[in-house]
Amino acid sequence: MQELADTAGIDKGGLYYYLESKDDLLFQILDRVHDEASAILDEAAHIDAPPLSRLHTYLERYITFFLENIDRMSLYVREWRHLDPPHRTRIVEQRRIYEDFAVELIREAQQRGEASKDIDARYATFFIVGAISSLAEWYDPHGQEPAGAIARRYADHALAILTPASPLPPA
Repeated sequence: MQELADTAGIDKGGLYYYLESKDDLLFQILDRVHDEASAILDEAAHIDAPPLSRLHTYLERYITFFLENIDRMSLYVREWRHLDPPHRTRIVEQRRIYEDFAVELIREAQQRGEASKDIDARYATFFIVGAISSLAEWYDPHGQEPAGAIARRYADHALAILTPASPLPPA
């Protein structure tokens, strides 16, 4: 907290005027990330396209956001477990919104015959979410491939697991 106060140019006591605790600071960061990411979900939800196209668009935009905000997103995928119970419950509820969105799109695609009916939509979503979360472990913002290109590849791979008969598009 002292480092944060120093960076903000205020004394530590002044910082506590705005924040109740370290937990409150972490919650504020995670809640803001949720607000920004939910705007991406809202955009994708309103696209007039088949469910897998909406899912691909959502994933590509979300993953690009994830990579362009890797420090905050690393906190989002790792540190929520350290929140006090009321804050942790709220973040878990927020995270479930993204999972439910993907599950519903997958199920809709299955009903339309566009995704394999043999796939469990919830487990497929957990697989996709886990793959996205792993970006926090290896992504280098100064690497050779731009965030958008990685996002597109990840979204392509996600759809490939849903429609195993379809080959991946060329890179």
